[in-house]
Amino acid sequence: MIPVSLQLKNFLSYGDDVDPLDFTEFDVACLSGNNGHGKSAILDAITWSLWGEARKAGGEKSANEGLVRIGTPEMHVEFVFDLEGDRYLVHRSYQRKSRKVQLDFQVFDETTNGYKPLTEQSVRATQQKIDATLRMNYETFINSAFILQGRVDEFTKKRPRKRKEIFAEILDLARYDQLAARAKECHKDAKNQCILLKEQIQNIEKELQHKAEYTQKLADLNQRIADIDDLLSTLEARRQALETQQGDLLTKQAQLQERTQHHRQLQTELANLDQKKTRLQDRLKTDQRILDQEQAILTRYNRYLELQNQSVALEEQHQRHAACCTRQRELEHEIERLRLSVQKDLEHQQFRQSQAQQVLADAEQILAREQEIEQGFQELQAAREQDERWEQTRREVDALEREGRELEKRIDQHKNHLIVEIQAVQRHIAELKAQADQISAREEAVSRVREAVAELTALEQKLLRNKDEGAECRSRRDALQKEQQRLREQLQDIEEKQTLLTRSETPQCPLCASDLDGRKREEIEAHFRRELQQLQEKIRENDHHIEQTAVRLEALRANYTQLERQMKPLQRASTQLVQAETALQESQKAANELQQLQQKLAKLQAQLADQDYAPADHAQLAELEQQIAALAYHQEEHTALKQRKETLTRFEHEHTKLQEAREHHQKASAVLLEIEQEIARLQAQLEQGEYARQQRAALQELLDQIQAIGYDEQRHAQIRQELTDLHDASQNKYELDQARHRAELLRQELEELRTEYAQKFESLEALHQQMQELEHALTTLPALTQEITHIKTEIQSHGRERDVLLQQWGTYENKLEHCRQLEREWTEKTTTKNQADHDQTIYGHLTRIFGKDGIQAYLIENAIPEVEDEANQLLARLTDNRTHITIESVKDLQSGGTKETLDIKISDELGTRRYEMYSGGEAFRVDFAIRIALAKLLANRAGTRLRTLVIDEGFGTQDAHGLEQLVEAIKTISADFEKILVITHLDDLKEAFPVRIEVVKYPDIGSQYQIVY
Repeated sequence: MIPVSLQLKNFLSYGDDVDPLDFTEFDVACLSGNNGHGKSAILDAITWSLWGEARKAGGEKSANEGLVRIGTPEMHVEFVFDLEGDRYLVHRSYQRKSRKVQLDFQVFDETTNGYKPLTEQSVRATQQKIDATLRMNYETFINSAFILQGRVDEFTKKRPRKRKEIFAEILDLARYDQLAARAKECHKDAKNQCILLKEQIQNIEKELQHKAEYTQKLADLNQRIADIDDLLSTLEARRQALETQQGDLLTKQAQLQERTQHHRQLQTELANLDQKKTRLQDRLKTDQRILDQEQAILTRYNRYLELQNQSVALEEQHQRHAACCTRQRELEHEIERLRLSVQKDLEHQQFRQSQAQQVLADAEQILAREQEIEQGFQELQAAREQDERWEQTRREVDALEREGRELEKRIDQHKNHLIVEIQAVQRHIAELKAQADQISAREEAVSRVREAVAELTALEQKLLRNKDEGAECRSRRDALQKEQQRLREQLQDIEEKQTLLTRSETPQCPLCASDLDGRKREEIEAHFRRELQQLQEKIRENDHHIEQTAVRLEALRANYTQLERQMKPLQRASTQLVQAETALQESQKAANELQQLQQKLAKLQAQLADQDYAPADHAQLAELEQQIAALAYHQEEHTALKQRKETLTRFEHEHTKLQEAREHHQKASAVLLEIEQEIARLQAQLEQGEYARQQRAALQELLDQIQAIGYDEQRHAQIRQELTDLHDASQNKYELDQARHRAELLRQELEELRTEYAQKFESLEALHQQMQELEHALTTLPALTQEITHIKTEIQSHGRERDVLLQQWGTYENKLEHCRQLEREWTEKTTTKNQADHDQTIYGHLTRIFGKDGIQAYLIENAIPEVEDEANQLLARLTDNRTHITIESVKDLQSGGTKETLDIKISDELGTRRYEMYSGGEAFRVDFAIRIALAKLLANRAGTRLRTLVIDEGFGTQDAHGLEQLVEAIKTISADFEKILVITHLDDLKEAFPVRIEVVKYPDIGSQYQIVY
């Protein structure tokens, strides 16, 4: 993975206007800037975009909330990188309010010259796709090629088991775990398939033993079915002849039913015609009553039409009169509005007059103090000039004092470094003395722990034997329970057969349909009883064995629990033995180192007492003190001048107001004269009524028009009332016309009704005669029907017998076909079982090969020397060949045997010591060398997947020579990586790199970076 560009928005200290960081402009660069300005934030942005992980507070589950810039609602990071010839883009964003994360993953497509989406349906699925593409997670990244600030010892301080896990991640051994899991699953499937196929083959062979019996049964059934078919043919011919005669009679019966129904229908229709005639006569009488009132209805209707015409003319006059009245009100309102407008202009001018008079008064008040203000303003100008001269001198003094404080700080740093080194040596001496004093106690502890390890080993052997016996018991119990299930199924099958035989009253066997005499039935029943007795005895025997096995299992569980309780206090004995032996070795080594450190302590204490440190800084500090004295800066005089200047400051404001008062007095005098003239003009206009002349003339003309219309409102109301009284005249006229038309139609309909009634009555008489003839012909139908029923009963009886035989035939034919199918299945399943046996063997081998003790252990064993050699080569340059490390994957136990581990041992000219016994600078070099070795392993073993090295680590523990060695080491390994990025704020270190990325934090826009060549 090689970075290409990085775009930040509102991420940590970076704002929303940050240019993209282009990684293609350099191979090795130093990222520098003051503490807290945002150097490490660039690296956090890379890890957050790829994995959603970055620095976070101890109590936070997620880093998202702490990464958003304060005061902004959301943050965005877009990271572009190259991987194995492809270019990828990752864009991750987070909204503070909804706490929603959005993740976008794309790959560049050269054919379209654009990015193609790889984003999945969810953030989790997209993250898994990114991890699969990179073939590493965040934990592996920060333990190898990404050395985070304050975490250079991330790998060294982990336990051996965790170190092995990191090795596995770097070597991408997870794929072998997946292969081993798949092989194990396939092995399990093949094993289960073998067991299932074996049982199926046995069942098939058992079933095939009945094939000959099924063949004989089918031959017997075929003969019996043929005899019944001949008898059924004779009966069927007689039935068809009788049913033909029955069909003719049933046709006549249907005709009788049809005519009977038609007879009832005609009777109903005649009754309906009587009712309809009555209704028509009633309606005709109603219409005749309306026709009798024809003269009165026509008189009211004509009066109604006359009043309608008069109402239309009056309505037109009413509308014209209303429009004129509306216009009259509008003109009167407009005249009043114009009068108020003139009145408002007058009030406005009067208000302006009072304002101008007030401005003149205010200006004259300030002009009265004109001489005093001018004199105070001149004194203020002189005080400011003198203050500027004092300020220049003060700045020079401050600069010299800051330089002096920096020198004092550096002197104190030298002193503090010396004190820290003395304290470290004193602590080391105290630790060594404390360890040396514990030699006797630790020798006794080693002896005690060895005895506990021996006891633990014996208990573990007993526990293993207990587990084996328990597994054997469970297997035996499961086999017995499975056999019990099979026996109970057989028992149930025999009981069902016995029940069928007991309940059967026919001379045939209900199971095979063979003939049974009394002796043969008794033999079969005795055979069933013997089988039932044998099965019941076997079930009771198995129940007894299962109970015994359960008792033994319970005893084994109790013994297992007892052994676990005995082992629990001894479980840490092996670890304690290693710790005790290591502690004893450390005590013996501490006794040898104690004298050398005491001599070193005496030398350092003498240097501190004589102040033998930072001589150049002491001399420069004395020279600065002389320069400050030569400037003769007096703080008291400067302070008094500032107070005098502060007192005179008010004259600056008053001088400005004086100039404004002069201008305001001149302008207000001219404006006041214009306002007084306008007020006089408006007052005359109101008094003489010289406004709204056109509106007044229009109003008078409108009043003349209203008089000319002559609208009579009382007459209009009278006509409206009379029209209301005659509102039904039009409806009455309509009803009269309708009644005249309906009366004629009703007379015609009554005549047609009388004719239809006569015709239907004649049809009813003819239908009655036909019904009597059909009833006489149907007298022979019952006897014929009874004979047909008898024949059908015989056919059904023989048909049921034939169906039973066909069912038995079908049963045995299915059984025989099933046997043929089973023969084919036996061949297929035997072949499949042989293949499953072969697969089971192959997958068993693959499970062991891909497992932890197979190829994975081999790869780790081969990688350890590579990391060890790479780290030692780098340590040789960093420590002048004084320090080297050894990585042990297996260590011998005091009790015998070996144990897998991943211990790191560090050696120098004083011997082999624990990691914790080294000083900060020494430990940093060891940590740095191991991390670089891991990064190179990741780059080489992952197929160029990670060709980037990032070092975000303070180098404050290193002296000048150590820093020089670190820079040379970084330059040496630069050929192994496409990109190397080092973060520091040390001036001596950042000047050693050809390219710098300077980071500066501004209070308003946030952090910004600039590439410096």
